[in-house]
Amino acid sequence: GATTLRFAATHALSFTFMPRWLRALEARVPVGPVQLVSDVQQRCEALLLQSQVQFMLSHGHAQVPGPLEEAGCPALVVGADRLLPVSAPDAAGRPRHRLPGGAKDAAVHLLGYSAESGLGRVLRTLKGAALERLPVEPVMTAHLASVLRTMALDGRGLAWLPEQLIADDLAAGRLVAAADGAWAIDLEVRLHRDRAAL
Repeated sequence: GATTLRFAATHALSFTFMPRWLRALEARVPVGPVQLVSDVQQRCEALLLQSQVQFMLSHGHAQVPGPLEEAGCPALVVGADRLLPVSAPDAAGRPRHRLPGGAKDAAVHLLGYSAESGLGRVLRTLKGAALERLPVEPVMTAHLASVLRTMALDGRGLAWLPEQLIADDLAAGRLVAAADGAWAIDLEVRLHRDRAAL
């Protein structure tokens, strides 16, 4: 029978990117059975480094190297996404939680990522220092973008979420931009593969 391809993918990409990407791949080559493990980025990276999977799909950023870069795992950029600061709207359609302009503004309720999250790693590295200068009150921390999305929809705070995950929410007005464009982060969707010859 056909060999099973073993993939790890972060949760957000398992929901959004992976189905479309697999379909595009199958249009070009026979793929055969796929085994997919969805987990937080730290676990996905460990699975690849231990050769328990052959490929790993995750978000990344050129200025934020991780353990796979350090280990020399080959990577291919297979897509693009953006990390957008969003909030549920108030009755007037304005963000219920928005990034404050100055220190005298009221603290913004932040829905943040835990240390195991790759999106959290990117956000902390690129915007952490700027965020620390603002009155920000972390009200919840979670591993998963999908969980933070649910909390943002519930009006609990501002979250940075991948655009592919929230495209429908933005189009329907369930979530709105909660900071100016300078706070958005361009992301790569990367496919890493095992260093071993396949």
